[in-house]
Amino acid sequence: MVHKYFQFVLTLLLVCGQHAWASDASDLSKMSAHAVRRVAINPLQPEFIPVHPRVATTIRFPASIGDPMGAGFLDAEEIQKASADGKPVQSNGEYVITYLQGDNFFTVRPLPRAGMMNLNVPCEGMTIVLYFMPVESPADAVASLEFVLKGASTTAPAKVAGATETESKSNAQAGKDRIIKTDTRPESPYETATPARIDGLLGKLKLVHASRPGEELDEISQALGLQVSVSSAEGEGFHDITRPLTDSGVFQLILLRAVRDPHIDSIGFIFLMRNTSDHELVFDLRSLSARAGAALYTARAIEAPANLKPGQVMPGYFVVVGNGNGSAGHLLSNNDWHLSINLVSEKSEPAGAILKEVAAAQQKKAGSP
Repeated sequence: MVHKYFQFVLTLLLVCGQHAWASDASDLSKMSAHAVRRVAINPLQPEFIPVHPRVATTIRFPASIGDPMGAGFLDAEEIQKASADGKPVQSNGEYVITYLQGDNFFTVRPLPRAGMMNLNVPCEGMTIVLYFMPVESPADAVASLEFVLKGASTTAPAKVAGATETESKSNAQAGKDRIIKTDTRPESPYETATPARIDGLLGKLKLVHASRPGEELDEISQALGLQVSVSSAEGEGFHDITRPLTDSGVFQLILLRAVRDPHIDSIGFIFLMRNTSDHELVFDLRSLSARAGAALYTARAIEAPANLKPGQVMPGYFVVVGNGNGSAGHLLSNNDWHLSINLVSEKSEPAGAILKEVAAAQQKKAGSP
């Protein structure tokens, strides 16, 4: 009797084990079908990505990307620094992101309380929109998503730069030796910013300036192959550039439009120069610059007045270049640009008097509540 009882228990365990193994095998098969994806990059189509707290999801792009932008994402490096310093970690985040500036990939993992959130990723003048959707099972989550350029295969692995066709086929078939040493640098997506190309962009700025915002400006920018951002100085409805004014106290620089040429990674600026003093001002046009964050770019081509009479307002144009040698600088027209220029003197008084007026105006501005 006891023997039959143990035989029954053993049979029951074997049946349950087979069912569990079949269930695990089914989950693994399901996971393999969804875990790795390869899709064509499309800035007009958002990508929906299933995620799970137990799965790290890595997103890879065909070129270097700008800082991913989105609310509710915590930087993994900042969390580590805060933990090491014994400081509290921000508690309102729902996702942890690992990203190093200059990389073409990042990794995201949702926290248990995460909901659906989006992340906007700048890449090659485009903005790629990603929506992360938490799912109940890790088997339904995506572990790796690779974006490829339109026209590239979404099934075969990308060909290694510098590899021969035979080597690429061999790597795809054998599944090994995928990393091949090469002395050939990858081809840059940008052309060298030659003086002729920079002057060409400077000339296009007047056409862009003459176009009214809306359909007319869209048609002109599309025909010229340019990307245009309009500042709030042109109206309350424009939010591409929200801080267009640089006020020195005796003159103002007002940024109207920033224009990107994606072929040479250059930005052209359309702005106004206004003399708010009682004296004629003289400017050092060679010092005309644009700052974005900690990076300062000096004008490479300029068309602007060198002097202004009291109360006079005149338009100006200038062009800055990223790295200039064809390598990526990734300048964007909607960066938080701030313009600057050095003042030489005013004409009716000894040189340097106007500089004292500038200092007094700035001191007065700093002391005002």
